[in-house]
Amino acid sequence: MAPAVPPATVVAFRSKLESMMATTGHKSSGNVGQFSGHLPGKPDEMFRKIRETCKDDPVTPMLLEGDEDEAIIVCFLIFDPKS
Repeated sequence: MAPAVPPATVVAFRSKLESMMATTGHKSSGNVGQFSGHLPGKPDEMFRKIRETCKDDPVTPMLLEGDEDEAIIVCFLIFDPKS
């Protein structure tokens, strides 16, 4: 099992998402973080912005459709537990 991502890493990533997604919830397990919320624009455009914002981070984001026009961003947050 992958080691858990430190809470500070999750908070930092959520802060980064806030400009592109109004997050309404978050949960994580191991190195996977799931952020749900509403995108302020077209999903394709907003997800492109999220991918561009994360391109230099050790993160692999995926966009899923949630209930009632809610977007779910699933992110594999990869980090080195030794650093």
